[in-house]
Amino acid sequence: MPRVTATGLLIGCLGLALGAPVSRAEIYRDPSQPTPTFSDRPSPDAEPVQLPPANVQNFPDPPATPVNQGAAPAPFTYEQIAIIEPADEATVRDNQGRIRVIAEVKPPLRAGHQLQLLLDGQPAGPVQRSGQFNLTGVNRGSHQLQLQVLDGEGDVFAQGPAVTLHLHQASRLAPARGATGN
Repeated sequence: MPRVTATGLLIGCLGLALGAPVSRAEIYRDPSQPTPTFSDRPSPDAEPVQLPPANVQNFPDPPATPVNQGAAPAPFTYEQIAIIEPADEATVRDNQGRIRVIAEVKPPLRAGHQLQLLLDGQPAGPVQRSGQFNLTGVNRGSHQLQLQVLDGEGDVFAQGPAVTLHLHQASRLAPARGATGN
């Protein structure tokens, strides 16, 4: 006759509690053994064990998640496309016409996208993925800088606001203040 120990009964009850099919078969305890022994078959000294009713929980079905049928995902946009340096209306002093430009794009550029810096509406060098540009040979005067994001085909995907800067260069015609011309 198969015998079940207290540990075996505990494991069996856990199996029932965790979703195994519940059956109402009789369980018997044999107190004549040195340790309590349980079985599904009665023995001469066995006593039936009364189990409490099974604790069954009925949970409501989770709400249906709406499926986005046929709707296109929201188009991707950059949160920020900006020239950080030089600041708008900044004055840059450089006799060789060098201007260092630092741009920021958030979120970072997507795969296939590149940056194009415009100086007075014209491309100021090749497209690149870096946000640092070094312009040379810029003539003195006021200029506008603008940053564009180009897609993989070279078309303008997005652009930031224009920044105005003023480039000053020293001139022999306009000496520095306090200089004497002997």
